[in-house]
Parts: sequence; C-alpha cells; structure tokens
Amino acid sequence: MRSIMKSAKFTLDQMFYTEFSVKANAAFKRDCEECPTEPKVNIHITPTDENRYLVGMNLIKNQEVDSDAYEARAFAIGIFVVDDDIEKKKQIALVAQSGPNILYGSIRDQIASLTARGPWGEYLLPPKVFEPGDYELFDGSESD
Repeated sequence: MRSIMKSAKFTLDQMFYTEFSVKANAAFKRDCEECPTEPKVNIHITPTDENRYLVGMNLIKNQEVDSDAYEARAFAIGIFVVDDDIEKKKQIALVAQSGPNILYGSIRDQIASLTARGPWGEYLLPPKVFEPGDYELFDGSESD
C-alpha cells in the first residue's frame, strides 16, 4: 500500500514563551480529599499579516488547596500560517479550532517536564479541548 502525504494547509511557524514559572507547594498533601484547582486559561487570536495569525494563551494554575502540588504560570505565543488558497473565513476557523489546542499541549508538556524534577513529581495539566465558541476572536465577536 502506498502512502501519499499531503502538505499541511495550516502550520505553526513559531512558538515561544514570554512568561513561564512553576512553584512547588510546600503545604502539598497527597492524601488531601479536595480536588486540585483547575487552571484558568485566556486566549487571544490576532491576525498579523496576510495568512498569518498570532495566538496568545495565558495560563494560571494557582495553589488554592493542599491538593495543589504546584502553582504554574505561562504565557505562550504561537504564530500560525495558513495557505493563501484558503478563504479568510476558513483560515480563521482553522486557527481558532487548532491553535489554542496546540499551545495548551505544549504548555502541558513543559510543565510536566519541569515538575518531573520537582519535590512532588510530575504534574500534568488536565486534558482540555478548546472549541472556537469557548472564547472571543480578535475582532471581539464570538466565533461560530
């Protein structure tokens, strides 16, 4: 069977962190019955040039209960490029659907890598899937 690979219509051109910190909770208790605090995530999508979009993700995971092993803060920026043969509305839909999920996965991996060397062992952010309706797009309107 022959496999034919298609070129990607949507690519992550660059990704970087403008802020990243992880802090161990000295009061952490493994046997604490409280559920760990959920991270808070804010997402911003802005066009930069023709067919290029900047996706910013601000993640804050506070230590609010003794079951929170770590506090984490990250601000990630991804620059995505979409093929110019795709109409503008579909470009925005691609970026809005996939961009935040790619950034969250990267932040999740980075936190796991850092906490694996911490006093309480590896911490994985809870799995999440972001849908375009979960946040506002760059023009201030809700996504469809």
